[in-house]
Amino acid sequence: MTKKNKNISAIILAAGDSRRMNLEYGQSKVLMDICGKPCLYYSLSTFCACSFIREVIIVCKSEHKHLVKKLIKESKSNFCKIVTGGKTRQESVFNGFKNSREDTEYLIIHDAARCLITKDLIIKVTSSAIKNESCAVLGVPVKDTIKVVETAKNENIVKYTKNRNFLWHIQTPQVLKKDLYHFCIEKAIKEGKVFSDDSQLIENYNESKIYVVLGDYNNFKLTTVEDIFLAESIIKKRNCLQDLAY
Repeated sequence: MTKKNKNISAIILAAGDSRRMNLEYGQSKVLMDICGKPCLYYSLSTFCACSFIREVIIVCKSEHKHLVKKLIKESKSNFCKIVTGGKTRQESVFNGFKNSREDTEYLIIHDAARCLITKDLIIKVTSSAIKNESCAVLGVPVKDTIKVVETAKNENIVKYTKNRNFLWHIQTPQVLKKDLYHFCIEKAIKEGKVFSDDSQLIENYNESKIYVVLGDYNNFKLTTVEDIFLAESIIKKRNCLQDLAY
């Protein structure tokens, strides 16, 4: 870390509907088994391994709280809180924020479905936010050509092609100054606006620079069934490398 004595809280979002995963009603992708462990286990254990984080707040559905409590107990994490999620991502983050420590200066917001996050990436993006006293997000340059497409009468028509040199896939964690987040979220609530990305909230209400830190293409979000197979292969490879290290 670039500056010491910063109070940092992590918010792990695990309250999504998992609609694109085509799961049965009531199931959650963040609790699905991946290599013998629930998906959430990997994000939780990685954040709990970061000694500079003062607390980890897990935001989940009320019906999943008992499963999350069990997971916390198994991971022997004694600085975790469980908070009920909201109807939107924005509400879930806000619920986590409201339950954070009063002396928290920075919030690290992460999607539990990005179960391949590493400690090094968390340190990199948090260090950037603290160094610049602003906000920082992880991202990777897009690999494919991106076209803006308009759909009319069941036909998809290309309108124009984006310049790929300026396009990045934004990931989590996203690290925000707590007081800046508080200022922006209060305005959004007052105006009835909902943002699906935490840094977009800051973009909309504040002129503070948002710094993009190079992430990792493996830090993808589990969205479809195919993503699960890819995540499993990466975790198995990591486990093999750890075994070889010993």
